[in-house]
Amino acid sequence: MFHGIVVSPWTEEGTVNLDGQKLVCVPVARDILLDMMLKGKALPATEVIEGLPPDAIYKGSFYDKSKLEAYLVFEHDSFQKLKSGDFIPTMRVILRKINP
Repeated sequence: MFHGIVVSPWTEEGTVNLDGQKLVCVPVARDILLDMMLKGKALPATEVIEGLPPDAIYKGSFYDKSKLEAYLVFEHDSFQKLKSGDFIPTMRVILRKINP
């Protein structure tokens, strides 16, 4: 799952050598991103039920036009080591709204 244009500080010329890296990508729906940018929009308080390790390192992002989702790429020692030609595995983050 590494399609689209890469916008990332860890790549040059839009290509990535994944060999030996321990990465996952986390999809973020377009609607969530749009809501976060609207002035005056109140976002519900949320709790992360399932997510990234607290010390995961953000490595970059890309956008998949066919799914209308942005993907944030993270690195962590607990993730599976990738080989050249592998796709970056997707990790779902599960959030729960917290009632005020």
